[in-house]
Amino acid sequence: MLRTMTLLIGLATCFGAPALAQDATTPTANAPDRERLRERFDRDGDGRLGPGERERARAWARRHRDRVEDRGDRREDHRDRAEDRRDRREDHRDRAEDRRDRREDHRDRAEDRGDRREDHRDRAEDRRDARHDGGRRDRAEDRRDRREDHRDRAEDRGDRREDHRDRAEDRGDRREDHRDRAEDHRDRREDHRDRVENRRDRRQGPAPAPRPRGPRGPR
Repeated sequence: MLRTMTLLIGLATCFGAPALAQDATTPTANAPDRERLRERFDRDGDGRLGPGERERARAWARRHRDRVEDRGDRREDHRDRAEDRRDRREDHRDRAEDRRDRREDHRDRAEDRGDRREDHRDRAEDRRDARHDGGRRDRAEDRRDRREDHRDRAEDRGDRREDHRDRAEDRGDRREDHRDRAEDHRDRREDHRDRVENRRDRRQGPAPAPRPRGPRGPR
């Protein structure tokens, strides 16, 4: 067991040390190159950065790093907002499906009420045909049928009002979807601009510093 552990530790040391050294020496994609920094901020041309030149180079590198981090934060914010909009669109679709189901239920209930009204009318006609002296029982049944018809019409009006509300909510959801798609388009444009700026920063890098000129002699 001890021999196996020693062998594993040795292998990890052999293969892990070069990787760590490579990670430590390999610059990141957005980090400025030291040679370019030296060419830009070496004012006196001696090939080395003095204290003031080193401070200016560090300030520029910090600003460059802050800009890159700001663009990364903006991209993350764009992604979060896009996910929120996707969740809202899914909620809108779910609510639209619920409203469609409610409308189908309303239609089914309206058809049931229409069938009941036809049955009432048929019974009323049967009673009128069988009536000879206009008895009180037949008149009471007629009044009950009229009351049921009135309730059915009131329920129909309520269903139409609910359908109108559902259609208004559908229009509101479509408007929100349109706004979300417009925001997605704006976010994609901002991401594209950030990527273009990142590529331009990486291509340009720090500009070389002007070489010092010697004193001019008399003409």
